Amino acid sequence: MKRLIILPLLLILSSGCLGFGEGYVDKAQEYTSADYTIGTYKEFIGMYNAICNVGSSIDQYDGDINRFMDMKGDPKYWTYSENTQYESLAKTKSGYVAQYNRFSAKYNTATMDKTKDWLMIASLPEHVNSYSDSEHLTNSDWIDDEILNSELLGR
Repeated sequence: MKRLIILPLLLILSSGCLGFGEGYVDKAQEYTSADYTIGTYKEFIGMYNAICNVGSSIDQYDGDINRFMDMKGDPKYWTYSENTQYESLAKTKSGYVAQYNRFSAKYNTATMDKTKDWLMIASLPEHVNSYSDSEHLTNSDWIDDEILNSELLGR
């Protein structure tokens, strides 16, 4: 009785009827294709540029908060409406800081993936620090497709 169960099970597993072993060749070809390489380059640039965009948004809200405080004076004398406006600006900035830190963590995780070491672009940093008021990325650090094209094509 055991042979009747084991024998068909072995035949099914060895024949690939359940899909075991399928797709490995396709995946290997996909990961070594030029499209995959270019797509990964663009993914890294996209993540990096997203961090730069969020850093610029933080700077914008810093400026808005500073202008608001200059215009309204001492917070002790603010009205309820002015307090609410200030809190709205501060919370929005805080949300952008959290987003900056999430994006930088995602970028850092992707760059630590040793299977993609050979794909890293020389112009991109290997690590992006979490947000700090004194040092963070902004749109002035933006990387465009011209850098990608020159590094890929050796121009």
